[in-house]
Amino acid sequence: MGLPKLVLADAAISFLWVLYIALTKPTTIFLTTFLNLKGYEFAIAIGLIALNVFFFGWLGGILEGAMWNPVPLLAFYSVGASKDSLFSMAVRYPAQVLCIMILFIEKPGMLLSISMVFSVLTTTTTTTMFSF
Repeated sequence: MGLPKLVLADAAISFLWVLYIALTKPTTIFLTTFLNLKGYEFAIAIGLIALNVFFFGWLGGILEGAMWNPVPLLAFYSVGASKDSLFSMAVRYPAQVLCIMILFIEKPGMLLSISMVFSVLTTTTTTTMFSF
């Protein structure tokens, strides 16, 4: 994969990571309510985060090395365990960070509002589904 495609893949996977992590709490609330698992919120949240890590690792492998987290990118480069050059690092790292920053600069409350809407929808669905 060429550098421009890798930069776009890094930006896209970083965007998706932030979006999925923002939806972890509403998904946890939905699952604990739907499956009637009160008291297991922490375990379900940890399970969802673990699934996200494995999913995004798999997705990064499919995208031929795209990463959602800029820290391993810098760490692997600093110890010489990466195929990246200094130029590719100078392009990939800002792409990851800027994509995440655009979410918060362009739409500061977007992730919160998505999370709140999802939470309201799941609460409404589960209360009407389980009301007798």
